Order: sequence, then C-alpha cells, then structure tokens
Amino acid sequence: MLRRVTASPAACIGLGGELGTLAPGAADVSLFRLVEGEWPFRDSSGEEEIGRARLEPVAVIRAGRRYECAPAVY
Repeated sequence: MLRRVTASPAACIGLGGELGTLAPGAADVSLFRLVEGEWPFRDSSGEEEIGRARLEPVAVIRAGRRYECAPAVY
C-alpha cells in the first residue's frame, strides 16, 4: 500500500530510485501523527462530513535536515 503513494508516483514522473524510497542517503520523509476527535472535511463540491480522526503533520526530513511543522487550525 505504501508503494502507491511513494515509489509508484516517483516512477511515473521518471524519478524512481531518487524519490519515493527509504534507501540510505535518498530518504526524504514526512512524519504525521494520527489525532482522534471530530473534524470537518469538505469535498470539492462543498459537501461536508465529520471525520473521527485526521493526520497532522509533525515534521519533514529533507536532505538529512529536520523541519518541524505546525498543523492547520480548524
């Protein structure tokens, strides 16, 4: 499943092996935290639904350097 959002899209844009891999020296990683609660989610037609959990960004690791993230305010 993870391949569908990592290696496969990288291969589609001709960057397989450079992006979408956790190989030593190649990994750029987004870290998320699963948070439970009630969250409004709106689709492209404006319909809203309440979800019971969401992923919040924690940090991005790019070229070996960690960058902290702040979640969006709802």
